[in-house]
Amino acid sequence: MTTRDQANQEITNQQPAQPQPQDCACGGNGSCNCNTPSYVYAIGQYRPFFSSLGLKNEFTAAASALNVKPDDYYAVFSYTVNAPGNSPLTVKPYAYLAEQACWVLSINDIDTYLMVPQSEISLGSLVAGLNSSNSAATFVVTGKMGPAVAASFCGDLKLSLVITDNIQPLSNSSIALMIRPNDGIEEPSRAINFIASNIDTIAQQLELNSLRLQSLSYQFSPTKNRKLVEVIFGFEKAGVESFYCCGVDVTDQNPFLSYPLRAYVPVN
Repeated sequence: MTTRDQANQEITNQQPAQPQPQDCACGGNGSCNCNTPSYVYAIGQYRPFFSSLGLKNEFTAAASALNVKPDDYYAVFSYTVNAPGNSPLTVKPYAYLAEQACWVLSINDIDTYLMVPQSEISLGSLVAGLNSSNSAATFVVTGKMGPAVAASFCGDLKLSLVITDNIQPLSNSSIALMIRPNDGIEEPSRAINFIASNIDTIAQQLELNSLRLQSLSYQFSPTKNRKLVEVIFGFEKAGVESFYCCGVDVTDQNPFLSYPLRAYVPVN
């Protein structure tokens, strides 16, 4: 075994075992039960984090070898070379660094979750989002709460795991920017985050960008066998208030609009 092989083996041994996806991480306490997944629909910024000095040094060496900036994760993770011989295939020699990195999701500038990619496609989406040519700084993350792990997992960050299925850039709509993201776990929180990430489509016919968002509230709407959250917007323009509402179905992992935005009359 070469010295480099020994170093790579040492780095691998330093990494905690990747947690396996579970339906429920709460042990059946509170509103969660282990027969029902605890879905997450969160909005925030993310970054890779190396929990061991060995991985940090491997990344630094790779960035130096490629002559890229020491924080250009995308350039290193996505670097591609031709496979040996006459093979038409290509390989990514530093993909293992992305696979062994811890992916930290921050919400409102607070580290909130550790994202564990569900698949190679999910990992590819995380890497693609690091591309400096990508104008999006904020992303929508969907997935499920993961299992509880040892406190030492990922360098003592002590963050909850999210088994991440999908990640998409967030539109910079003026209304969306006025809606403060939340942790995206509870049903109303997921509904509000869904509204924030889809406000351009939801409000495109009502020309709401000229209005100032005054209030945002919700109420549960009774439906058979579905979980529906009615989100209520209060807008103000020139001292005049107006209210609108729409329904968001949050029964499954991916929320969707149950009924479109329409005028709403508050009940005193």
